[in-house]
Amino acid sequence: MYYAEDYEEFLNSIVSLKAIDGIECYHSLHTMDKTNFLLDYCKSHNFYVSGGSDYHGKIKPNVILGESIPGVRIPYSLSERWLPSCSIFNGGPLDK
Repeated sequence: MYYAEDYEEFLNSIVSLKAIDGIECYHSLHTMDKTNFLLDYCKSHNFYVSGGSDYHGKIKPNVILGESIPGVRIPYSLSERWLPSCSIFNGGPLDK
């Protein structure tokens, strides 16, 4: 998606396959404009929102753990909607 000329067209083509139910809106390679576009897209399609900093320690010194872009923390609250559906929180394999 980082190189798509028309993000909405690209997303619509994937959504039409019914292959996704969420999008990583917060990412260290996203601009705030892209993040906001993806957040709006998720809201309009009732998709889950996730995020990651793409933190890999010393090999990515400009990436800060927990921040999608400098100064923008990934909100923990966005996980509240989808975490309960994860098997590890519902008696899945890791709870045994």
